[in-house]
Amino acid sequence: MKPAGFAVILLMLLFSSCRKSGELSPSDRAVITKDVQLVLTSMSDSLQANGLTGWIPFLHNSRDFTWEFNGAPSSYDTLIANMRNEAALFRSITLRWESVQIEPLNEHEAHVVAKYNETVIDANGVQYILRGSVDCTLDKVDGSWKFKSGRTLTDAKSMSR
Repeated sequence: MKPAGFAVILLMLLFSSCRKSGELSPSDRAVITKDVQLVLTSMSDSLQANGLTGWIPFLHNSRDFTWEFNGAPSSYDTLIANMRNEAALFRSITLRWESVQIEPLNEHEAHVVAKYNETVIDANGVQYILRGSVDCTLDKVDGSWKFKSGRTLTDAKSMSR
């Protein structure tokens, strides 16, 4: 092997070993970002198809799960029970994500900050438009990304008919 070829291989090994343990490569970050964006899209589709209970398959059922709606904290069990109890109050829910920022933290965790625009039609046929923001963490569990913790803030001025 020529000395120049050996030097190139040595430099490649040196640079690859210098990356901190657990640090994501640009391609890993891109894959995680794409996967999490797909989860957000799939969750929106699920809400449209299944109503309020469309959230359930995307939530991480663990002791560590926490979610806060406009300052009110909720556990997994409480949130699921509320969704099931309130599902009949809505005919349809259409959620659109806006200005989504996804930050992969490691290969099994990502942080998402996004604004949303939600059109809700209640059981009486009255349409409401809700706007707000979400700040949350997703975990990769058994190959699927799940919402682990977060908070939703609804813009009080946005609720309109």
